[in-house]
Amino acid sequence: MEKTTVWNDGHNSYKKHTLISNRETKENSYTLELLDVELTGLTNIVDIFAMHVEHKQTKFVDVLYSGGLDSECVLLAMLQKNIPCRPITMRLMFNGFPINTHDLYYSEKFCREHNLSQVLIDLDIKAFFGNGDHIKYMEPYTILNPHVASHMWLIEQCQGFPVFSGDYTWPWTHQPMLSPHRNSYSCYGIWMNENSISGIGNMLNHSIDSNMLFIKTHLELYDNEKHNHPYSKLPVLKKEILEKLGFDNVELRARSYGWESIPKEAFDETIYGKELYEKFGPCKHTIVWNNLIGNIIGSTPGSNDKFK
Repeated sequence: MEKTTVWNDGHNSYKKHTLISNRETKENSYTLELLDVELTGLTNIVDIFAMHVEHKQTKFVDVLYSGGLDSECVLLAMLQKNIPCRPITMRLMFNGFPINTHDLYYSEKFCREHNLSQVLIDLDIKAFFGNGDHIKYMEPYTILNPHVASHMWLIEQCQGFPVFSGDYTWPWTHQPMLSPHRNSYSCYGIWMNENSISGIGNMLNHSIDSNMLFIKTHLELYDNEKHNHPYSKLPVLKKEILEKLGFDNVELRARSYGWESIPKEAFDETIYGKELYEKFGPCKHTIVWNNLIGNIIGSTPGSNDKFK
């Protein structure tokens, strides 16, 4: 039976999501439309991030801090605006030992240098995935990337206003086009809403203002010869974008999502991903944009279902 779920999130509800799933045919589609809504008039990313969290009803903004550049810039913005914040870092535990050491090294270093009290929360990944605890997070949204369940689990452990840094909408630099977003990383907002958790599932593109600013800066800085190295694990472009936006001297580090060095006997993403694929089937992703973002990328309103 086909099921259609439509929801809006983001500031001024500018993001319209449509997820269509069919468990019988195992055909799924996800569309994100970026609506034209009223701009705030803010042009500084720190001011925009502060505006994003104005409605929090807790003392602390709990920033899910992986040790990466995106979550780091959110913490820096909170510090600049004197907004009480806590870095929440997940330790992926296997046989009693933490194994996401790359993340832990950079997150501990940053928190120590900025006098932040880091909150470490342990997840026994062998038990979590071996017992199938991740399925309840994946099932409602036909999510195919199993590690996303650990992000949702971590959000549940937060006592303040949880913020996931996310990412901006990726522009094609040689064509007036945008890459789609995957439903795997776009369902934090609806999941939090359905579970009565007040927070932000994607800080970088939470408002059309922030998304446009990141897209514009990306297009201004991108150089194909300099940045297009498919085998490079260094996010040089992201570092330059953040510095252009006012986050000075962010430290370049290897790109990581925290799971690269995990033993396969603890977590084999290929196996768990295949199980989810067989359970739900593939998903087609489409993005739709209107005039405001169209003007930024040099396009009229349009759509695209191809990644780049």
